[in-house]
Amino acid sequence: QLSNVLGISCVVQGTKMKADDLEAAVQRVYFKVFPDYLDNLSDEDFADRKRAFADALLEKPFVTSTEFGHFWSTVQIGADCFHLEDEMLSYLRSSVTKELLKEEWKKLVLPDGEGVRGKLVIKYFGGDGQVPERPSLERSVKAWKEQDVTGEGLKLLEREYEETLVLDVANAATRAKVLEKSGGNYFPSDLICKLTTKQASSSIQTGSLGLSPSHQQKHQRALVPMVAQVLQNEALAHGQNQQHHSMDINASIASPASGGVI
Repeated sequence: QLSNVLGISCVVQGTKMKADDLEAAVQRVYFKVFPDYLDNLSDEDFADRKRAFADALLEKPFVTSTEFGHFWSTVQIGADCFHLEDEMLSYLRSSVTKELLKEEWKKLVLPDGEGVRGKLVIKYFGGDGQVPERPSLERSVKAWKEQDVTGEGLKLLEREYEETLVLDVANAATRAKVLEKSGGNYFPSDLICKLTTKQASSSIQTGSLGLSPSHQQKHQRALVPMVAQVLQNEALAHGQNQQHHSMDINASIASPASGGVI
C-alpha cells in the first residue's frame, strides 16, 4: 500500500536466470500459478483462509503502540475510517466466495478489451554491474511462453511491451516523464471507508461485489497473502536465491477512478 493506492507485488529471484527472464516468471505467477491455485483450492481450505482473515480483523492490540497507530492513522489522513475493519468483516462474511475471488483475479490480470495494466517493474542485475539492453519483443515472447503464458495473457503482455516507459534513473526529470505519460494526471486522493446503504444491501442479498471503490481494494488485498504463499512455494521448488531478481508491482488492482494504481 502507498497512501490510498493499493497493488499486488510479486518478487521472483534466483541465480540461474537474469532479471529479464525472472520478470517472465512473475507473469507465470499471475497467469498460471495463482489461477491454478484458486482452481484447486478446496472449500475447506477456502473457509480456513476466510476465518484466518476474519480473526486478523478481530484481533485486539497487544501493545499500546498498535492501538495508538490504529486510531492515529485515521486521524492523520482526516477521514472517517475508524470502522473500516467492521465494514470489511461484514463484507467478508456475507459476500466473499471462491467464485468471486476467481472473477476478481481475472479482472486484475486481464483488463477488458485492448486495455493494459498499471505496472511498476523493478529489476536488479547481479554480476559486473552492467545493465543489459532491454530484450526485444521476440525474446520476451519466447521467455513468456517458456513460463507457460499463452492466449490472452500473451497478447496483453505484447501490448504492454509497446507501451512501457523504460527508466534507468530516479530524479526530477524521470518524474516529469512519468507525469507527462499520464497526461499530467495524478491519482485521486479520495478515501471511501464505508459501504453505501445500497451496496451493503446488494452485498448481503446477492453475494455480489457491493463494495465502494476503497473497500473493493481492501477486499482484494486479502488475495495478497495467498499470492505470497504460492510464490514462496514456487520459488522453493526451483531452488532460487537472492542474486538476481525482478519485482513486479501489478497495480491493476483498482482503476484510477476508484483510488488509483501505483
